[in-house]
Amino acid sequence: MRAGIRQALIDNIPELANCYEPNVPNKDTLKPYAVILQGTDDEESKPVSFVSNIEIWLYEKRTTFKKLDSLYKQVVKALHLKTITDPTTNQTFTAVFNGTIGQDIVDEEWDAIARGISFKVIGLHNDNSIESVDEWVEAISKYTQSLVNTDVYRDCFKNSINTPSVLWRVVDINQRAISPCLLNIEKILVCHVVSDNRKQIQNILDTIINDFSIKVKIPLSIKERRYLTVTGIKENSEADMITQGQLTVMFNRKHFVDEDNPIMEHIYGNGILN
Repeated sequence: MRAGIRQALIDNIPELANCYEPNVPNKDTLKPYAVILQGTDDEESKPVSFVSNIEIWLYEKRTTFKKLDSLYKQVVKALHLKTITDPTTNQTFTAVFNGTIGQDIVDEEWDAIARGISFKVIGLHNDNSIESVDEWVEAISKYTQSLVNTDVYRDCFKNSINTPSVLWRVVDINQRAISPCLLNIEKILVCHVVSDNRKQIQNILDTIINDFSIKVKIPLSIKERRYLTVTGIKENSEADMITQGQLTVMFNRKHFVDEDNPIMEHIYGNGILN
């Protein structure tokens, strides 16, 4: 992971002399340079493969903070919501900007000024690591794509995250028998809206919520006249857009079960029907 981040910084910020592990630089190291500190990885299931935290520290000559400001902006631009591939492991991930770390540091002994930047690093699944077999996800994804005109992912983020984009995934399934031949199927789906623009995220969320609230029924198969009924919508616009998702939607539909029971051949009775 660090190799991929290092390469992304060097490729996109020509002013950087180099990018190092924490124990490499000394007071004579050519400036400006960056240092990467990696936190522990947390294994995740859908929609991402892992989550980790990293810190990037920028070191510049002790002259003016304007140069440090410029480097800081370039680091965020190079990493935030960009798809990065580690050249040593072929692992694909993205980074989400978390802000700066405390105040800028002035180191008189090293004749340097420094600024720390925090990122959340999110691992992306490989194309073949998770296969979607849920027709509800596919139908809702296609419907959403026509609604908001943006990329829509199924089940998980695979190899890349375009912005803006949407992801749908199933988090819960329940079914209840109404009769021997009729089931009520309920599924809870979570919707992720990803963008670096909060207003754009809210606009997409509002579009989906308003449409689902008005139409109530989402086509599962128009040809077969099968539809999904929206039974509940819950929004949390402050939820993490990649690991959690901001919208929870409940759907249900009735499903007839074909049983191979013998057909009734005779009816016997006695008495008189008036």
